[in-house]
Amino acid sequence: MPAWHLLLGSAEGPEQHVITPYITIFNRGSYPDVVAKAKEDIDRARSFGYRHFKIEATSYNTDERQAVTIVDEVRSHVGDSVTLFVDNVYRWAEYTAGAEAAKAYKSLGAEFLEDPFLPEQWEWWRRLRDEVGLPLATGGGMETLERFLAQMEFANTDILQPGAHVAGLLGAHEVAQAAAKRVRSITPFGVSATTLATGGALHLAAANPNVKYIEYAPANLFRVLRLRSDVTPDEPELRPDGTFLAPTTPGIGVDCDTDAIDKYRVSG
Repeated sequence: MPAWHLLLGSAEGPEQHVITPYITIFNRGSYPDVVAKAKEDIDRARSFGYRHFKIEATSYNTDERQAVTIVDEVRSHVGDSVTLFVDNVYRWAEYTAGAEAAKAYKSLGAEFLEDPFLPEQWEWWRRLRDEVGLPLATGGGMETLERFLAQMEFANTDILQPGAHVAGLLGAHEVAQAAAKRVRSITPFGVSATTLATGGALHLAAANPNVKYIEYAPANLFRVLRLRSDVTPDEPELRPDGTFLAPTTPGIGVDCDTDAIDKYRVSG
């Protein structure tokens, strides 16, 4: 049976039949190259049918001014035809600069802002959420339910991002259930070396209606993910409306190529 049956403790369901992925756009290099590649990546992803994108505006691909202009340039390129999110990857070491950027992202139609500050800067998280009103997200590196509970209680974070390959599928499910009790949503962390994390995210979404999106990094868009395309070559089928259907295959629905595993095996 599919793994989401086990998460729900029932063969009925799923809680969600349709699951929406978003693609993270991350590039390095000079700022003009980063912007050009971001536009190119989004255009290519849109040609496959994807409609939701997260822009990385980090300290390693933009300066403070460019952290806003990159989102502005992408929004000008795509118009209102796609949904945008922004990831700052903990870049702001000073509250005011982070708040000004968040205001700009909100004006550009960003649906949420990920990791403006280190997760432990709880006071800044609460203040930014109250003053700007842009939903905030974090949790891709968190492994335990206790850390997520603290983030909800002390930082008042809106969106939690447990990864099935980091917190485990059962651990991520516990986070999703705890978030639901507090009226918070989930967007699982999903950039990983294989499709196993994607399979886990799909089952997490199928079992939890507060999973609004799942992060996704398909090999046909990110060709550097050679391990992914070799070890777990099968990707979920994208529907014409840019969504996935809840899995129906046994387990997490991902088959591994054992010959490829042997090829990449490292002896200890």
